[in-house]
Amino acid sequence: MSEAESYSFGMLITALDGEPIATQLPFAFFPERDEYGSFFSHTSIDNPQVQQFAPHCPDCPLALIVFQGPHSYISPRWRGADGPTAPTWNYVAIHVYGRPRVIEDPREVRELLGRAVDQYEADMAQPWSLDELDEAYFQQRMASMVAFDIPVERIETKARLGQKQSAEMNAELADWLEIQPDPMRRELARLLRASL
Repeated sequence: MSEAESYSFGMLITALDGEPIATQLPFAFFPERDEYGSFFSHTSIDNPQVQQFAPHCPDCPLALIVFQGPHSYISPRWRGADGPTAPTWNYVAIHVYGRPRVIEDPREVRELLGRAVDQYEADMAQPWSLDELDEAYFQQRMASMVAFDIPVERIETKARLGQKQSAEMNAELADWLEIQPDPMRRELARLLRASL
């Protein structure tokens, strides 16, 4: 689950009245919740996407969260190919499927929000805590949002990391990606090397 945690800003996709609808949201993963863990988030009470969520709905339709990892255009010139080759795009993504459920207990919402903030603040020099928030302001914000989680039912990893290329060609590509100023390309190089 480390890639989903590293790239925790996901796209939640559901259907509403037969039409696809998506919302970009931060998600915190809590492995101890449910059999395979769950992803926690919150959104505005005015977001039509959450109107279809319920506290307990085992028959609700599946939702999809897409976590996009590093990706980059790949030029044929970067791969040191001996024969003909075409441009491509290398990428890593994680697709998580589950049934969203609203969390109604204010104490549970506060605890999960606090844990999510702690995750996001973990690498700060002086981490901020939810406990620092004025209580009246916190309650005002709580009244304007819906907290929910999505217990994991299925996870699919999607990756194109030069699987059809030789290890030597992929090593050359990783060398090239590692010296690029774009941190996403350097991260892609790390994943490419791990796949060799």
